[in-house]
Amino acid sequence: MNVQHPSLRVEKLRQHLYQTVSECAGNLAHPQVIAASEALDEAILQDMRQSTVRPHSPTHLTEIGVSAAIAVG
Repeated sequence: MNVQHPSLRVEKLRQHLYQTVSECAGNLAHPQVIAASEALDEAILQDMRQSTVRPHSPTHLTEIGVSAAIAVG
């Protein structure tokens, strides 16, 4: 089994979400977009749980900003 570095997995899921939103004509309520968004959210949470980064560090805020920017479009 190929285990990816958590940050790499988050980046791939972010790219997948972006592509899915494009394929669904920007419809953020489309079931495929919601599924991709949930997968990204879960990966970010897992990455944060495994990380030793403090909750209010710049890295943490950057990850939240990326997720929020994707959600806003």
